[in-house]
This record gives sequence, C-alpha cells and structure tokens, in this order.
Amino acid sequence: MIDPQDRLYRDSVLVRFEDGKLNPTATFTSLAGFLDIPYTESMTYCSGRDGLNPESLEGNVRGFDLATVYRTYDEYANDEERAFLEYFLRDAYEEYGYDFHYYKGEPVDEQWIREKIARFTCIDGYIMRTYGRILEHRRDGKTGEPLEEEDIRQRCAAVIIPEKEKRFNLACRLLAGLSFVNRQGQPLRMMKKLELDPALLEQPLYH
Repeated sequence: MIDPQDRLYRDSVLVRFEDGKLNPTATFTSLAGFLDIPYTESMTYCSGRDGLNPESLEGNVRGFDLATVYRTYDEYANDEERAFLEYFLRDAYEEYGYDFHYYKGEPVDEQWIREKIARFTCIDGYIMRTYGRILEHRRDGKTGEPLEEEDIRQRCAAVIIPEKEKRFNLACRLLAGLSFVNRQGQPLRMMKKLELDPALLEQPLYH
C-alpha cells in the first residue's frame, strides 16, 4: 500500500512478476511508455558477456524461463500456510488479478485461524532448525558442557509456542478489520497496476 501524498509514490506503478515472464513484449512496451523511454527488444531477454541467458547463481532459472512462475516452492510453504496468506492478503490478490488457489472461500473465524496456525509446519520447521543451530554452540550454564540433544529439541519446541500466539493475536486483529493511514490520518491505497495491451499478449494473463 502506498501513501498518495508521498511524492515518491505519486507517479508509480506495480509490475507483476508473472506478466514480465509470460508476456515480456506487452509488459516492457507498457512499462517503457509509463517511463517515457523508447521500447527496445533487448528488454525482453537476458544477456551478459557469456551470451544469452547467463546463469546468475548455480541452479537458478535462466532468463525468462517460466519455471519460476509455475513452481510451487513446497519447501517454503504448505497448503495451510498458503491458504492463510491468501485469505489475509485477499484485497491485494483481488486488486492485482490473482485467483485463490488454496483458500476455498470458507468462513473464517478464530477457530479457522487456530487450525491453520497449528499446521504451519514449514515456517515453524525453519525457525526450529535455525534456533537449533544456535543452541548447538551454547554451553550448559552449570557444567560448561554442550547442551544435550534432547534439551535442544525441547528448547526449540518451546520457542514456537509464543510465536503461534503472536500470529493468532495479529490474525485476529486483521480479522476485525484495519484501516491503514498515513501520518496525517489519510487512507493509504493500493499502488496502481501496470496494464498491458491485449493485442501484444503472447500468453493468457496469469491468475
């Protein structure tokens, strides 16, 4: 969300990642027009001293490969976490033309929130593993010995409990409805989306 009174955002536009990948010609033609610069075909491909589509980092997708559009990245979020995010970001999803893929339109209440948060296995797993690595280098305050594996496991499990409560409390506040305003009390709004020329589309728009 942007502050329309902030000079930085008075003339700005949001470009969807998927538009640039699926329809580079339409996207960069429109973006060039918005920026008042000439459109060139070189905007629609990646190049470097080694030629077209250089590898940025080992294993990264090259250039305008569509793999990053359709990859689900299951290692970073499960279906429950995605449904939670889709619901609480639903205004942004609707504003920028995205469909819900995990939230099924069911009523949302405090019980729904608790059930979803209880199944946040991906983010909780990352938090616990990160905290566990820290504890592996700590020593017992009394004996000076490294912490036992079971002690580490219990401490990692314990650190998640307050995190779940924080999420629940924040989600309940969102559920009650929030108004986002600037320092002068004026409402913030969504940044306008870059619109593409339908005649230049190479593939259907991503939803």
